[in-house]
Amino acid sequence: MVYVSCLIPLYRSARFFDIICGNIDEHLVPGMEILISDRHGLDDTAPRLRERYAGNPQVHVLTTFDNGDWVTNICALISSSKGRYFRILPHDDSSTCASTLRLAKALDRHKDAVLAYGVVRAIDLEGRRLPERDQLNESESPTATDWDLDDALSLFWRGRFNGGFKGLVRADVVRSRHLLIKKTPTLVASERAWLFGLALAGRFHFVPEAELIKRYYDGSTSSAWAYTTGVYADVVNVMAEYCDDLIADPVARDHAKLSLVKNGNAMTEAVVGRAPLVYYSLNDILPPGTRLVHGGNATPDGFRKLARRLCLELRLIFVKVMAGAGVSAVFRRLG
Repeated sequence: MVYVSCLIPLYRSARFFDIICGNIDEHLVPGMEILISDRHGLDDTAPRLRERYAGNPQVHVLTTFDNGDWVTNICALISSSKGRYFRILPHDDSSTCASTLRLAKALDRHKDAVLAYGVVRAIDLEGRRLPERDQLNESESPTATDWDLDDALSLFWRGRFNGGFKGLVRADVVRSRHLLIKKTPTLVASERAWLFGLALAGRFHFVPEAELIKRYYDGSTSSAWAYTTGVYADVVNVMAEYCDDLIADPVARDHAKLSLVKNGNAMTEAVVGRAPLVYYSLNDILPPGTRLVHGGNATPDGFRKLARRLCLELRLIFVKVMAGAGVSAVFRRLG
C-alpha cells in the first residue's frame, strides 16, 4: 500500500533539476511513491531523471508530449497516483520528508480532514530569505475542529491558506467525488478555485510543525498571471460549478452561490475604486428577516430572486470595467 504520493509536474524544469532531485531523495522512504510528468519535452529534465532513478520502483517518470497545460498535467498525475494521500510539489518548491509525514500523521488522526497544511517559508532563487512573503497562518489553530460552509467560502476572498499546492490531500475524497482541478478559461487561479472545492468536501487541518519552502522569482508561471476583472468572473463561475457538484442541499447551494457572486461584486467595486474591499459572510447576504441555519430555514425562492439581482449587478460592473483592468495588487493583498 502506497502511503503518500509526491507529484512533480515538469515544464522547462532544467534549472530546478537539483531542487527536484532533492525532493525525490528526501522522500525515498518506505510507503512513498514519486510521480513525475512532462507533457512538453522542451528540455532534458525528464530523461535525466529517468536515467538517474532507473531501477528504483518508487520513482516513475511519465512523458506524454501532447503540450497539455499545467492543469491537465497535474490532474493526470493525481489520477495516476496510488497513495492514501498525495501532495503536489512544484519543481521550484521544497519539502522535507519529515514535514510530509507530519501532515500524513495528522490526516491519519483526523479522519474528517481532507487536507493538512503547515507554514510556508519564502526564499529567492539564491536562497535568501523573504520573510515578508512567509505564510505562517498565525490565525489558524492546530486544535480547531470546527468547519462549515462559511470557512470554505471565505478561503478565496480572504486569502486564507491561499494555495492548493501547499498541503497534503486525502486521495479517496478526490477519487470518490471526481474532484480534479477544473480549469478557468485562462487557467489563472484554477488551483485556488480547486482549493475551494476541497474545502466543500471537508475540513482543513493546520500542522504548524510542517514547513514548505517556496521560491519567489520573476518569470515563474504564476508571476505572469494577470488578475483582471474577467478572471474574477471566471473564477466565480468555476467555484459555482464546485457548488453544484458538492453541495447536495439546494438551499445551501443557492446560498453559497450568492456568496460567490456578492464577493465577486465587492472585489470588482474595490478594484475600480468605488468601495473599500470587504468580505460578505453568509449571514450578510441573507434576505431581511432570515437567519442562516445550514440546510435550514431560508426559502429557495428568496435566494433565487436575490441571485438573479446580484448576477445582474455583477454583469453590469464587469461590462463597465475594461477587461484588462488590473487587479493584481488587490489579489496580492488578499493572500
